[in-house]
Amino acid sequence: MLSSLLGEIDIPRPLRYVPDCQKITLTIPNRMSINYLIWSFTQPSHILALIFLAGVVSAFFKRPSLSKRLLLFGATAVLVITYTPLAKWAMAPLELRFPAPSELADVDGIILLAGSERVTRSIYYNEPHLNRDASRFTAFFLLAERFPTAKLVHSGGGKLLERHGGRASQQSIATEILAATTIAPGRMILEPNATNTCDTPRLVKTIVQPQSDDHWVVVTSAYHMPRTIACFRAEQWQVTPYPGDFKQISVGFGRPSLAGNLRLLDDAAHEWLGLIYYRLLGYTDEIFPSPMTAPA
Repeated sequence: MLSSLLGEIDIPRPLRYVPDCQKITLTIPNRMSINYLIWSFTQPSHILALIFLAGVVSAFFKRPSLSKRLLLFGATAVLVITYTPLAKWAMAPLELRFPAPSELADVDGIILLAGSERVTRSIYYNEPHLNRDASRFTAFFLLAERFPTAKLVHSGGGKLLERHGGRASQQSIATEILAATTIAPGRMILEPNATNTCDTPRLVKTIVQPQSDDHWVVVTSAYHMPRTIACFRAEQWQVTPYPGDFKQISVGFGRPSLAGNLRLLDDAAHEWLGLIYYRLLGYTDEIFPSPMTAPA
């Protein structure tokens, strides 16, 4: 059924064949590699692993005092992360900053940010795969059905990757998923060139040419929404935030989980660092935007 539907609207299968709208030349700046290199050394889980490694190495080189301090610090950090709401406390301000609006009316356009598509796995298994942030697609689908005349935009993720004899991009995966829904293909506008969050408002604005009285909604993960809104405001484009992919439902003590809490802490740390990094580079005008000036 999926194959027949895809055939009807001319979306190619398998994933290694990318739609014509994706066959573009992308210039991926070196800052992408630098950003990921910086993040690899500032990610809490990596820092924790390096602390334990340093403790073991110190013991090997006969530095028992230093080794004990490092291992004790690492063990304490593990206990705190596992048994306290530290990760929730770090995530909560991000997720709760921009709650979903209780009412929406006269929506002219809806923007979905890329980032939840898993390219390598999709190519390997020859079917679309999404990551833990997949529920942003759910929010996007619901809004698209609710506002049938609104323009729909998917932004970012156009870089082609080649793996296992196939090739695809985040956007080609998103295109295939969207093609399997009731959304008419003519409604979708693909913006493939955004390589970071602040590229999206600049590039999408150029494509859709929003009017001053147009009402646009942006959909992304709740913890990523503050950085997203900061980028849109820097571009002088007021949009309504519609968050998805909430990672928690409380900020109190819960079931102990090192893996779960460490992952949550990694996500929160990535966003807090991203907010600061974007402000330092001049991408945004504020570190932590307030919801007070967001459109109703």
